[in-house]
Amino acid sequence: MLRVEKIRAEVTKEVETVVDFAFFYLTNDAFATLLPVIEVKYFGSMTVLDLRGNSIDDNGVLDLCDSFLSAHVNKLRVLKLAET
Repeated sequence: MLRVEKIRAEVTKEVETVVDFAFFYLTNDAFATLLPVIEVKYFGSMTVLDLRGNSIDDNGVLDLCDSFLSAHVNKLRVLKLAET
């Protein structure tokens, strides 16, 4: 019985999906162009979004937050914004 429980735990474990755009040196305009692609391709599954080292200001982050709210993102656990 213990073996079955262990297998069940492995199967149901959430897979971590990391979307890494760190140090791409994205500006607000470039990020605004990329954001719809990120929404369609990754919002349903990503657990980590790494945007460190880009030139995204408060307005870009607010656009990202609006996108999260409208898409009902609920799997994201880590958002990295250092050096933006």
